[in-house]
Amino acid sequence: VTGVVAELALALALPVLLKLLAVSRALAFLAFLGTGAGVARFVIAREPERFRALLDARDGLAENAGSLGGLFDFVDSMSPAVIDGATAVVDGRFEIGEGPLWHVADERLYWTDIPAGHLHRYDPETGDVERFYEGESVGGFTIQSDGSLALFLTEGHVAVLRDGDMETVIDGIAGEEGMRFNDVIADPQGRVFAGTMDMDDFSVGRLYRIDPDGTITEVVESLELPNGMGFTPDRSGLYLTESNANVIHRYDYDEETGEISDPETFAELPDGEGMYDGLTVDSEGRVWSALWEGNAVVRHD
Repeated sequence: VTGVVAELALALALPVLLKLLAVSRALAFLAFLGTGAGVARFVIAREPERFRALLDARDGLAENAGSLGGLFDFVDSMSPAVIDGATAVVDGRFEIGEGPLWHVADERLYWTDIPAGHLHRYDPETGDVERFYEGESVGGFTIQSDGSLALFLTEGHVAVLRDGDMETVIDGIAGEEGMRFNDVIADPQGRVFAGTMDMDDFSVGRLYRIDPDGTITEVVESLELPNGMGFTPDRSGLYLTESNANVIHRYDYDEETGEISDPETFAELPDGEGMYDGLTVDSEGRVWSALWEGNAVVRHD
């Protein structure tokens, strides 16, 4: 993501759609409907054109009324038919929400508010939303086999959050001073691919692979804002978003070794349509991307 608080941030896709987990690999995206002041509203956005129309209406209302209360009243007044089934999940105040992950054991949805240094979780059974972490900015996180969270923080710092206690596992990475992690993904072998970004210079970024034994390998040395990633269903390929270049790359991926190779351009976004941001791959191998400042979710078959 960019480091600037903007009108809209579209975060990573939900790997599973809450209680539909046992039925299908349903896909949805979390979007933020907010203002530069950082007031945001979570929605699941599945119809780009409808969502764009909603945002256009929102912008007009905010300009004329100058009232967030009026804005939310307007959104709440819209029927499901108008926004084609989009469902409000959480209302709240977040600066830039990212990385929603469904915790299978906990049966709650987790996400990070990066600039605020907060982690939140939502219980769909009760509707409760809890802020359970405040501290160093979390650019991304993964869920460990014991249910704890591996937090990917700033300047290469990685820690495990378990039962409220933090344990540092990597103090930092040389050359990552002034950088932070931006998006991460775990592979089936427990490795984590983690992108880093410079908050002031989006042309600077890298991709690392962190193995279960703590070995750190720089796998791509120059990226313009690495972002959302996803594996092909057969785990023979890895998709990687390069947001500032507006490209999604596809790499060959060796599940046994964790090596990636032979990058090729999978998709490019024309100028003026936003910026590729969060990414997921569904069970049929289709690639979905949420567009920062594009007010849309796109699918590449």
